[in-house]
Amino acid sequence: MGSKTPFIRLLVLVSLLVAAPFSLAAGLHVVTVEGTGEGQNLAQATASALVSALAQVNGVHVEAVQFMAEVTVALETSSSSDFASATANAEAISQATGGAVKAYRIVSQENMGGHWRVQVEAQVAAYQRSVQSDRLRIVVLPFRPAQRGVDKSIEGALASELNTYLTQSRRFAVLDRTFENERQSEMQIASSASAPIEEMARLGQRLGTDLMLVGHIDQAQVMTQRTELAGRTLTNQTSRVRLQYRIVETATGQVKLAESLTRSQEGADLQRLVQRIAEDMARDIVDAIFPITVESISGESLFLGQGGRLLKAGQVYRLIQRGEVIHDSYTGESLGHQELNVGRVRITDVQSKLAQAQVLELSGDLRDLFGPGRLILRGPLAEPPASPTRESNNRPPPSAATPASSGISTMQKTLESDW
Repeated sequence: MGSKTPFIRLLVLVSLLVAAPFSLAAGLHVVTVEGTGEGQNLAQATASALVSALAQVNGVHVEAVQFMAEVTVALETSSSSDFASATANAEAISQATGGAVKAYRIVSQENMGGHWRVQVEAQVAAYQRSVQSDRLRIVVLPFRPAQRGVDKSIEGALASELNTYLTQSRRFAVLDRTFENERQSEMQIASSASAPIEEMARLGQRLGTDLMLVGHIDQAQVMTQRTELAGRTLTNQTSRVRLQYRIVETATGQVKLAESLTRSQEGADLQRLVQRIAEDMARDIVDAIFPITVESISGESLFLGQGGRLLKAGQVYRLIQRGEVIHDSYTGESLGHQELNVGRVRITDVQSKLAQAQVLELSGDLRDLFGPGRLILRGPLAEPPASPTRESNNRPPPSAATPASSGISTMQKTLESDW
């Protein structure tokens, strides 16, 4: 029958599976890894090798003894290129390691006088996180009322609006903690016996957060003032919200940013006032950590690396050129960059990920001022002034947009120094 290779299979093994490409659900893919293990017999050594392979994919270390007793040795005759399906006990392995063995084969095995060493090549289902999860992670926790009588809906509405604005800024990976029960229910489906075994790779993927946005609401009320005038009672209502918030580094508990904020407006619509507050808070947070950056230019048009609801067409911003880093003389810490006001721009178009602005005033030539991470926007200005007429430059405008593709990593480091 030609060369024969002994195979080990897990308990209740159904059949052998020839290696083939796997098509998994979105976020899941199959990777091929090698693992080496040792044991008192072939079964234990193979199980140890599988644990080693699984741990490489999902980064989880599990002692092989947890399921060694469940493995039964069964020698199969097959070509060395065949894979042995690990369907039967892969669920138990997956629960322990966060992955699922789709198939494996023994690459080599060695009996070292009562002690076995096995090397396996395993196909493991792994969960592929989105690139957005690599961003700075933040979670918005419900604001606590500092006094009784604060409407509970205000707390929820504020957190919800902040989540929306921070997500649309595309600067953070915003983690949601609101629907934990529903999320847990969905994950229980993935771990159930009726779910495909590769779904187990979704388990153990919950992200931890870098930052927490916390705060408390000091005041949230509608104040009514009645005035008697000429025998008539005039009623005037004003909505007022006062709160404090902090951004806390999760690992250390260090407060990275602390602010207080008070807003009032006519009328009794607290929900609308909360939306305005959330927008102001999100803008201040994003501006402190990731100011709006000019990513490319074309003539007197600027293309900005931010869109969403935080920007609105018609808003006017100051155009800032960043200079050298300033350090504190006592602590040596970075205090941020020198910022030189070089002009004003007006937002002309806003998309979900990008925005476009037009120059209103400018000190110098835009092409000389522009560079990777050199131009940022600060604002918006409270009352946009009328756009003045600009004198045309002697130099003709470039015909194509000038991208800031290079130096992005340098820009990220400078942003970190500001933070």
